[in-house]
Amino acid sequence: MTPDTPSKTTTAKAGAKGATKVARNPTARQAAKPAAKATWFVGKKVVKRKAKKHARRYGDAARTASSIALIYGPMAAEVFGVVEQPKPRRRFLPFAAGLAVGAGVIYLADRNRTA
Repeated sequence: MTPDTPSKTTTAKAGAKGATKVARNPTARQAAKPAAKATWFVGKKVVKRKAKKHARRYGDAARTASSIALIYGPMAAEVFGVVEQPKPRRRFLPFAAGLAVGAGVIYLADRNRTA
């Protein structure tokens, strides 16, 4: 708790005190005190519920923004020149090697058959 914010008990007491100061009659003052405390605690629960709702909404928005950044971030970095583009790969040599290996396997497999 920071020094600027009062504790929960002092705030509840202050709220009850404010309600009791309004009432001049001692009996009315005594009756107003529990009502003021109840209002304070119910209001606190409502505020917490609303805060959770807002936090959930902002959490969903943050999750969406992070997923968009994760998907489109690398593409945008390449477009804007932050990251250099990858060099084009040479694909012909592995393709030719795979073709030769495949042809050799088919040749050896077909040789064992008798017509």
